[in-house]
Amino acid sequence: MVSAKNIILSIAIAIVFMLLGVYGINLFYEEPQHKDFCGEEGYPKSIPIGRGEPCEVNTSLEARQQQCYNDGNAVIKQKFDANGCVLDFECSTCNKDFDNAMKKWEKTAFISAVIFGIIGIAAGAILFSLESVGAGLMGGGALLILGFSMRVWRNLGDIVRFVILLAALIVLIYLGYRINKRKR
Repeated sequence: MVSAKNIILSIAIAIVFMLLGVYGINLFYEEPQHKDFCGEEGYPKSIPIGRGEPCEVNTSLEARQQQCYNDGNAVIKQKFDANGCVLDFECSTCNKDFDNAMKKWEKTAFISAVIFGIIGIAAGAILFSLESVGAGLMGGGALLILGFSMRVWRNLGDIVRFVILLAALIVLIYLGYRINKRKR
């Protein structure tokens, strides 16, 4: 029979192991920040309030802005006149650059989390005979993998998802056999 103390200890170990993995990955491989690509002044802090005069429609400016958006870029640093009408703007690729850096970071962080998580699951299953410690490490490894999977899952293709799930299933079945074989 498992005591409440062992259950709580297992949960605590799982949470701390997961957080150790998250902060360890961030410590050694820092997540890109949007401000590092687009700066602090990406969008105006406040748009000037018009003085009652309606802005003239500038079809050339609107077409340039639309092309900027269509190309996947951001419109930044708009310039306004005294009435609050947009005179000009800068089109920037900073959002694309940030998205590319974030995808690279997510991929590397995910691979690191899977490796660290599998180490935790395997160590908990094979090395620790004290059930609360082993279960905690296994739970923490599983939470770490789950957390990073949820974060990057949308960016993974169907083949990659299938391979990851297949590999996880194989490892878990192997560990299940290994744990139960050792208990006999």
